[in-house]
Amino acid sequence: MKLYEKLNSKFKRLKYSILLLFVVVLFFACKSFVTTKGTASASVVTGELSLIAGKIDGAGHNDGVGSVARFSHGRVPYIHLIGMVTDAEGNMYVTDTGNHTIRKITPQGVVTTLAGLAGKPGSSDGNGAVAQFNSPSGIAMDKSGNLFVADTLNQTIRKITTTGVVTTIAGSPLRSGSSDGDGTSARFNRPSGIVADKDGNLFIADCFNKTIRKLSPEGAVITYAGAPGSKSIAEGYRTSARFIYPEGLAIDSVGNLYVSEAPGYGIRKITTTGWVTTLAGTVSVKAKENEKSEKIRPMYFKGMTFDPNDNLFVCDPTSSIIYKVSSEGVTTFAGTIGKAGSSDGVGLGSRFRTPCGITTDSAGNLYVADIGDATVRKVSPLGIVTTLAGSARVGEWADGIGGAARFNEPRGITADLAGNMYVADCGNHVIRKITPSGVVTTLAGTPGKRGSSEGRGNAALFCDPTDIAIDKVGNLYVVDNGDSTIRKVTPDGVVTFFAGRAGKVGDDDGPVEIARFRFPNGITIDSNGNIFVADGANNAIRKIAGNGMVTTVAGHRFGGSGNGDGPGWNASFSHPSRITSDRAGNLFVSNGNAIRKITPEGEVSTLAGLGGEIGSTDYSGGLARFFAPIGLSTNGPGTSLYVADSGNHTIRRVTSIGDVTTVAGIAGRQGIITSALPGGLDTPAGLTRIGPNMFAVTTGNAILKLVIHQ
Repeated sequence: MKLYEKLNSKFKRLKYSILLLFVVVLFFACKSFVTTKGTASASVVTGELSLIAGKIDGAGHNDGVGSVARFSHGRVPYIHLIGMVTDAEGNMYVTDTGNHTIRKITPQGVVTTLAGLAGKPGSSDGNGAVAQFNSPSGIAMDKSGNLFVADTLNQTIRKITTTGVVTTIAGSPLRSGSSDGDGTSARFNRPSGIVADKDGNLFIADCFNKTIRKLSPEGAVITYAGAPGSKSIAEGYRTSARFIYPEGLAIDSVGNLYVSEAPGYGIRKITTTGWVTTLAGTVSVKAKENEKSEKIRPMYFKGMTFDPNDNLFVCDPTSSIIYKVSSEGVTTFAGTIGKAGSSDGVGLGSRFRTPCGITTDSAGNLYVADIGDATVRKVSPLGIVTTLAGSARVGEWADGIGGAARFNEPRGITADLAGNMYVADCGNHVIRKITPSGVVTTLAGTPGKRGSSEGRGNAALFCDPTDIAIDKVGNLYVVDNGDSTIRKVTPDGVVTFFAGRAGKVGDDDGPVEIARFRFPNGITIDSNGNIFVADGANNAIRKIAGNGMVTTVAGHRFGGSGNGDGPGWNASFSHPSRITSDRAGNLFVSNGNAIRKITPEGEVSTLAGLGGEIGSTDYSGGLARFFAPIGLSTNGPGTSLYVADSGNHTIRRVTSIGDVTTVAGIAGRQGIITSALPGGLDTPAGLTRIGPNMFAVTTGNAILKLVIHQ
């Protein structure tokens, strides 16, 4: 019996030892697996980017003088404004949001990087380039010259001393919430605008919390106005008031706060006693030259600033206007409503593209961050507009060979079997053809003229064409986003309406002449000749069969948006952008910040990414992150999917099981660099395969060739 007990005891110890060894081996195996899956280094990719056609200009991150300098721009819709502030010497400090840096601009236009590392989002404290930011937006300065930054995607408030040392003074990196408290125990949810009062208190527009927060010089954070999570327009005393999405902040000479509300909810005023009122919103705007009132319409205010005379100036990026708000009401100060551009000039004779940030100096000059053009503009008290720093990406039209050709916001792209490429040149409202030797011609449409006419060549008119697909006999099918139709273009340039009716939006299924679309975005043709459309504003995927019948195969065409998986109509989409198909009949859709898959049976699943989350993480499935992915292409039968991740300025590869790696571009670093990979990209939008491991990419106002060697 004793011998049995001894043997049994030894066996138990051996059993537990084996179990412990198994657990240890399993731990290290899992750790190795996670490390491999969570980094792009698991797949080594080399290659090059080269110019096919168009012009390389616009955004980037160069320091320098005037037009030599480069900034990021905001052609991908950004949630928050660009922050700007000036010191007593006239130096300007700008949050270069897309580059994750803080820039300094002298009165002479000399641009340097004060803090942060371009293209490297992070949350590290330190000096200069050692510090890291993650999409910083608002910026303020105290009377001692210290800068304070709303580091939006880090959910923190950062301080930059006069010697350039960056520290985190409130909030905790990547931890959102609404808690009040001291310093890093407080929580924010997408802090945006920030302003300092004369006593050193900071006021923060806590955008996603729908509140205004106050940070004292001692580091205490309180909710000053509004209530977390309560979204509405309501006047009242401090926390009894309600906001929608507060973004910009300004403070007048006596300490009243002004808050810009997005989207289109006007300007709110918070008096020094804490009363919240609505100052301006849907108003009638007077044109300065003739004092003639325009029709009443909503405004989309972003950045705000006061001049030395307490006049309030406000940016409206959707109308490309700088407004002046005074006791006389709201008037247009610079720019022309609805006419975007990058022209210098006087008052209404000037053009802005997407003005989002604004500040003023002691002489009353305004400085505007025109993120649509990646420039900083100066507006004198007399309304004279000049470009102080940066170089605008100017859309043009010109046929020609290679770099001599010009485009204006090229979007979708496809190729035929002979190697010719076809481009939806959205800003020019035309369809372009590029031969394998780089010769660019205009196949259909009239450059610069929007419309909805049928006809051959330049007799036809398009309205913001965004995507394009080609069938087996060479006919093109174009998503004409602006008039909510699908157009057909024959190989010799004859344009007809294929589905939908110009200017008639809707969600009706049925024959092509009866069916209606609502600002569709993407199109693809499967191996059986069926056409599938990403019907953006209907949040649905539509099918046009060979017999001309339009049906809805997935999503709620008359329901709300979402990111739900499931069969057919039980699934939901949120403004699906582009769509492609593989040989097996599966569809792939770029939707929000995720890549969705639809099987031939109509089952919808999320292949990679997460609908409501922005990021650039290479990982697997739902743990990977994207930022506004658009263009999609497969790399031949049974191979990976490639994605133009426009907000990250990268090309990503997604395998059949959802593993994501970055193959070109640097996440967060904007600007075209044609060199060995990773190279550089500027908001890539269109992507098509033109050979084995070879793609054409629409990026900026150029078409690039991407060759991948594995």
